[in-house]
Amino acid sequence: MEIQKILIIEDNKLNLKLIRTILLISNFKVYEAENAEVGFQMIEEHRPDIILMDIQLPGMDGLTATRRIKSSKIYKDIPIIALTAKAMDGDEQKALAAGCDGYIVKPINTQGFISTLNNCIKISNKSKPNQTTKTQPKESQQVEKLDHRIKNIESAFSQRRKILIVDDERLNVQLMEEQLAKYSYDTIAAYCGEDALLIVEKELPDLIILDIVMPGIDGFEVIRAIRANKRTADIPIILCTVLNSQEERIRGLNLGADDFLNKPIMFEELVARVRSLIRIKAYQEQIKGYEAVKEPFVSDHNETASTDNHNNEPKHSPQKTNTRFENALHTALTDPLTTLYNKNYFFHFLDKELQRVKRSKIPLSLMMIEIDHLNSIYEKHGQSVVDIFLKDIGLLLKNSIRDVDIAARYSEKVFAIILPYTDDTGASIVSQRLCSKIVDHNYSYSGSKNNYKIYVNIGVVTCQNNTLDKLSMIQSAEALIQDSKNEGKNKISLKNADLLSFLDECYDIGGTKVGNANQNEA
Repeated sequence: MEIQKILIIEDNKLNLKLIRTILLISNFKVYEAENAEVGFQMIEEHRPDIILMDIQLPGMDGLTATRRIKSSKIYKDIPIIALTAKAMDGDEQKALAAGCDGYIVKPINTQGFISTLNNCIKISNKSKPNQTTKTQPKESQQVEKLDHRIKNIESAFSQRRKILIVDDERLNVQLMEEQLAKYSYDTIAAYCGEDALLIVEKELPDLIILDIVMPGIDGFEVIRAIRANKRTADIPIILCTVLNSQEERIRGLNLGADDFLNKPIMFEELVARVRSLIRIKAYQEQIKGYEAVKEPFVSDHNETASTDNHNNEPKHSPQKTNTRFENALHTALTDPLTTLYNKNYFFHFLDKELQRVKRSKIPLSLMMIEIDHLNSIYEKHGQSVVDIFLKDIGLLLKNSIRDVDIAARYSEKVFAIILPYTDDTGASIVSQRLCSKIVDHNYSYSGSKNNYKIYVNIGVVTCQNNTLDKLSMIQSAEALIQDSKNEGKNKISLKNADLLSFLDECYDIGGTKVGNANQNEA
């Protein structure tokens, strides 16, 4: 099976990453050019099977480039698919009149991109009866599977979680059910070990709260049976007991318990432990989901390498193919300079977290950090030094947040931090700590004898009961950055969106209140 070569001529790096990743996963060979002139060179060197042409290119625009390619006797038969940011009236007709064989509107619909691309190619091939149609990669079924599996990954953080409570005391079960329901957990009850094992096998709960001392099969035997079953072995288990002996705890841990709670149960502690284990389980599901996405990519790639190995060349090793997949995925999600998450992934993750806030009424904070003093550094030392300092800041942020938090590069000099499960008090503490980390760091570069200082201004928005939409939350944080700048350098402005009448409060690094930016009505 011949792997088709696709040339992408696109100057927008984020669009380029997305298209490249989809095509690589679908087993196309990808070449890239950021303008028409480089594109012409790539066509001569590699003769692609298909060209994806952005209409709005710097220098020579995409339609002019298309006309030039189609006027060539050598390259006129290469299908060209036009890409444009907006479907303006007449754009499609202009693209077709210039010689394009199809038309795809940006932003790219990831779920339908490959099928749309294939449809354009088929239409082009039908209009050229003398052209030999090449065998397409086996991407149609593969992409459907990938779409389905990626949806499963994304749902790992957003679905309602199911908890099995096992206790022979019905009052204990009832009280725990009431508490967990407040946090939008679904609960199932079992009043003996035998019933618990039947429910676990049938329902596959996300977490089990298990009493040790019960008539019949006790909690230890229930754990033993659950861990022995491959289908249920990974379900987190919290043991509840009145037993305080070290021996009982060691026995529970050896059998596979994940955590302990002593009776009488403190419900705040119960919810905290449940949240922690559910979060870990969600991350594990996400990792498994990416492995599931990678599996068909790896197997199909190796199959292609095997069937196309006419020259007895070495087959692609699984390690190299795995690396190729991981690199493609990493590139699509991260900022190339700082290696933090990029703006697209930031939007995606913020959407998911706001859905969780709306459903479960848990706090969420968004922090946006604008880096100051970069213009003067650029004027004196150039962009390469600015890039070095931005990399340093990215590393500082990455090493200063929790695993559950997300740090992203929002724009050239603005970073964004998403803080799940963090109220305004916690966000205030974190923002002061990160501000100090950035401001107190000594920035330098190779060959320089001097250290440089960076200044920041920070805006923080928190919500819990009054759920904001994504754009409103970002706009509020950006406005708070301006409030901080109005107060000077290294200032932090905070807002709690839940308050009916909220006060934008501004602090310095040490937490000293320096002023009120604006008083607003919600």
